[in-house]
Amino acid sequence: MNFFNSSSKTSLIIFGLIVWSSLNGCAQTPFEYPKADDGLALVPTPVLPEMWVSANSLNKRTCPNLSCGIVGRLVKDNSVQVYEEKNDWVRVTPYTAVLCEKNINEFVIAGNSECSKENGVQDNQMAEWTYKEYLIFEMPNHLSEEKIEKLPHDYSFVNGSDDYTYYEKVFNAVSLELIRKEECSEEDFHRTGGWLKSMSQKNEPIYFAYCGGWKPGNRVYLNVDTGKIFK
Repeated sequence: MNFFNSSSKTSLIIFGLIVWSSLNGCAQTPFEYPKADDGLALVPTPVLPEMWVSANSLNKRTCPNLSCGIVGRLVKDNSVQVYEEKNDWVRVTPYTAVLCEKNINEFVIAGNSECSKENGVQDNQMAEWTYKEYLIFEMPNHLSEEKIEKLPHDYSFVNGSDDYTYYEKVFNAVSLELIRKEECSEEDFHRTGGWLKSMSQKNEPIYFAYCGGWKPGNRVYLNVDTGKIFK
């Protein structure tokens, strides 16, 4: 007697393949932060106190290796939160979604841009890493607590921009104007830390931000010498 019809047999075969894949480590699940008892995702917390950049310029990379792509730069006196340590490297951001177009990481501005596990991209998630040697625990002497308190908090969404120390005024003014015109949002700038140096125009004072999406067409370019915005 045939207890199973062809549809039932097909379902059993598919179920068996899923179980076999799971047991052999082939099943992939999207990255998720640990959940609390109420089912809400837990916000990642730093594992070390706030640290400060001691080098004039410090690259942020897709993974803890010099062969990994560069996604931005920190400058002297920038502060960072440390979420993980690995050998001589520290992770300075939580894991977030990454945009991959034709296996190219759109956030990479120089170096290896491949969307691969070896280059720090897994389950469409990525974080930013930097070299620990050029980070210090003690706030630089010329930065007092009083001065920190007086920094304009309205511009915290762009103070992670590449070369922010040199172009602070133009980054602040242009970003605020784009937000007022509703062409960009604070969240747009928060996702990348602000403005990124354009490597395709590396000999020009050109920076860009993503506004309204993560595709190349969502890039807004800024000439920091003239203050001109273009796409």
